[in-house]
Amino acid sequence: MKNLLMICLTLSVGCLLMTVPTIVSAQIWEEWVTPYNGPNNTNDYANDMTMDANGNIYVTSQINCSTAPPWISDCATMKYNSAGELLWVEVFIGFENGTDWGSAIAVDDNGNVYVTGGCDSYPGLDGKCFTVKYDSLGIQQWLVTYDDAGNLTDKGTDIALDDVGNVYITGTTSGASTSQDYLTIKYNPQGIEQWINTYDGPANYIDDAYGIAIDVNNNVYVTGISHGTQTYDSGKDIATVMYNSDGVEQWSARYNGPGDDLDEGWDLVVDALGNAYVTGGSYGIDTDVDIVTIKYDNAGVEQWANRYAGATNPLDYGQAISMDVFGNVLVTGFINAVNLWGDLGDWVTIKYTSGGIEQWATEYNGNEDLSDTPWSITSDEVGNVYVTGSADYNLQYTEANCATIMYNSAGIEQWIALYSGSGEGTNGAYKVILDEEENVYIAGWSSELNNGKDAFVIKYSQTPALRITLEPQNPPIQIPASGGSFDFDVVLENSTGTTVPFDIWLNITTPNGYTFTTLGPAAFNLSGNTNISRTRSQNVPNYAAPGTYTMSGMVGEYPWIGYNQDSFTFEKLATGTDGIIVGDWLNTGEDFLSDGLTTELLPLSFCLFPCHPNPFNPTTVISFSLPVAGLVSLDVFDIGGKRVGVGLAPTRQYPPGTHNILFDGSGLPSGIYFARMTAGDFTQTQKLVLLK
Repeated sequence: MKNLLMICLTLSVGCLLMTVPTIVSAQIWEEWVTPYNGPNNTNDYANDMTMDANGNIYVTSQINCSTAPPWISDCATMKYNSAGELLWVEVFIGFENGTDWGSAIAVDDNGNVYVTGGCDSYPGLDGKCFTVKYDSLGIQQWLVTYDDAGNLTDKGTDIALDDVGNVYITGTTSGASTSQDYLTIKYNPQGIEQWINTYDGPANYIDDAYGIAIDVNNNVYVTGISHGTQTYDSGKDIATVMYNSDGVEQWSARYNGPGDDLDEGWDLVVDALGNAYVTGGSYGIDTDVDIVTIKYDNAGVEQWANRYAGATNPLDYGQAISMDVFGNVLVTGFINAVNLWGDLGDWVTIKYTSGGIEQWATEYNGNEDLSDTPWSITSDEVGNVYVTGSADYNLQYTEANCATIMYNSAGIEQWIALYSGSGEGTNGAYKVILDEEENVYIAGWSSELNNGKDAFVIKYSQTPALRITLEPQNPPIQIPASGGSFDFDVVLENSTGTTVPFDIWLNITTPNGYTFTTLGPAAFNLSGNTNISRTRSQNVPNYAAPGTYTMSGMVGEYPWIGYNQDSFTFEKLATGTDGIIVGDWLNTGEDFLSDGLTTELLPLSFCLFPCHPNPFNPTTVISFSLPVAGLVSLDVFDIGGKRVGVGLAPTRQYPPGTHNILFDGSGLPSGIYFARMTAGDFTQTQKLVLLK
């Protein structure tokens, strides 16, 4: 079944005057999920994902087309809009009856889509590297393949675009005399090959490229695994190569760790100065394999190499790397694993400065202390970090969750979201990206009932699609000097597919800019895809000063975090002495206890708010809230303890809600005074400052 686990930071506050909150959130909500099931209800995997400037999402995948050996698969590329609607899917079928898959995807400024991968790979078949271009409508523009004379497997593993639309791919080619080599090709926007380069390590043995990046000058950087000796594991080194835009090699750098054993490069990123950062795994001394992160300058000179070792089991690997907007280096990988597949390992996410100074390292062990492996990392405009992958793999590879975690810039976990499909089996994610509104998208695979595994995309929102609308009846609203009231509708809408918890409160802002709460705050859970409307009535007392007031409604986490807000204005024509009883800023009307709401719209606690304004001259408003009806006494005392608020408000039974009382200090000298509220066993005091 589908599961979403949310762990949220909460903000503890006391009873205070409401100010305008920031529209931010420390939670996550599932907006939509789009499983893609191939033609044979077998196993389909999303391998990579990207996004265009309009928020459309593009995924490349491997979809299985057979239910028994020989296993046949094709490469499916899908385009979704920001609402999760599938706009098109294009399937690339190789030239032989073999295995075809997409490894990496990119999109240009015009919405053209580029995919690279491998095709026709099957025992006895000559595997090829392919690259295909689709236009924004999914119409194939060109298809190119690369097939070396070695008659073995050639494949593309990563792809990048430069700023003029040229396409660069990297991967592996099997030569006739050089075993396997790095393969890097540049195509122009029309798919015409501009140059091709291979890199053969000193052992003339197995070399596989896994990552590619382009700098601001269109130089090309490639990293991967290259053998320094013809020993399968212990002979591996991390090799990084730089080419200029014409394909001329500028430098190559090899990293052989202190253990002089296995070293593997899996990902790289390049900064604006042409420095290259590589992460992977490397044997140390007495530490087995550690996560290694290396920085090279633009001449290929190693600047630093940092290692991270888990505390228990021997194997630690860096899986993905990125940079934040401040130039910090972000690495994620697994630690404490018992083998190279990450069994029994945990996640770790590390932040370094560009100078290699570790800022923090945060580990994650899933709920069942099993195998956890991260695959992708990114960050937002303020330095928050997002990681996705698999969690809670059992050793039989029959169960796992897809996990996504957000850390703030200090490495403190903000939330975690777990997802599993409708069926029993493994789930995981290979890619995480963000849009401009910091919605989170992950792509991977899920186990679905009767469908095997499906390639999926999930959109998470950090601000729920929760909307409040205030609609005044019979505007414009003008309140006479004697006071009066007006009616308005409060509309709440939750357009997500899940129940959203939130607080609701209504504020009034006076002409001189002071804000106080007339309704709430109250906690709710609004069911998914629910829209409700309630009519409320707001009293305006005679003492209210003339001018324009703002009535506003807010949903969020009271008092500082708002998800959505709306407002309208009304006018008080003059101040009066007759009419509605002093203190009546009451908000009444239809309650919200139905239609998807599970909490009554009442204050959460007894509270005496700070007066507003404060300091004041000569009048101020004293506000208090009651979660239930009660007998309330309200008094004001001077600094010597003498009661000066005689006649302020009679001791009487007040209904639940928020109440506002005017205190007039015209006959009092400047000084400090104290307002005291008593309701049953509850007593609270607030300080008032009268300045004349």
